[in-house]
Amino acid sequence: MNSDWLPVLSIMLAGIGAFLFLIVSVSKMRIRHNNRRSDKLRKFAQNAGMTFQKNLLELEHILEPFDLIQKENAELEITNVLLSRSGELTLFLFDYIWETAGQDGELSRQSVILFDDFRFDLAHFSLRPRRTGDLLESLSGNRDVVPQGAPKFKKKYRLVSQTPRETYYLFTEKLIRFFLRSESICAEGQGTFFLIYESGKVVAPEKMQSFIEENLTGYHRLKEAVKESSLLSKTSLSGQ
Repeated sequence: MNSDWLPVLSIMLAGIGAFLFLIVSVSKMRIRHNNRRSDKLRKFAQNAGMTFQKNLLELEHILEPFDLIQKENAELEITNVLLSRSGELTLFLFDYIWETAGQDGELSRQSVILFDDFRFDLAHFSLRPRRTGDLLESLSGNRDVVPQGAPKFKKKYRLVSQTPRETYYLFTEKLIRFFLRSESICAEGQGTFFLIYESGKVVAPEKMQSFIEENLTGYHRLKEAVKESSLLSKTSLSGQ
């Protein structure tokens, strides 16, 4: 090999070595951060009377039909699962992580809360912030549900449902006010499940209690709406 290339080769090898060192360092930092978060959440669960599990296979099966889990060409992980059962309600709180495939793959994560109430029988609905391209999606057959007298809600969010009429009555004024407290809430309902998260938002362990309490309000608003909707249906049937 020409000796003139030796300095260039040395610089290239040094650069590759530095790059590999950086990757390993970042990976170790990420692992340490994840372990610290898990330890803090485990401690929070103990103090809050909840159970903690690093992973929960049952939850992965529950989430399969939801839009949340429908990430094409992505590697998914559900971790740091907090679980609480009380009467008719089971509450799951967890970190949801996905990494898109390819050279430019991005790692995204968020905190998700899932309410399971065996008295619910919800047809699937999906709520998310509005984005460009919604008009085209509407033309393709996905029908928007627009609650009456809620122009601010319509401007901020897109709500679609397999049963627009039923979903229309579920989104009462109180439930709409719950969602209007933010511009980035996503929610889904299906069967006995009601799921809430904010895209890309990871809740710090020290703020987890307030996160639970805030979203319990949304659950209670939905429960009230389900009850009102049921009473409305019974009233309509008795009048026929």
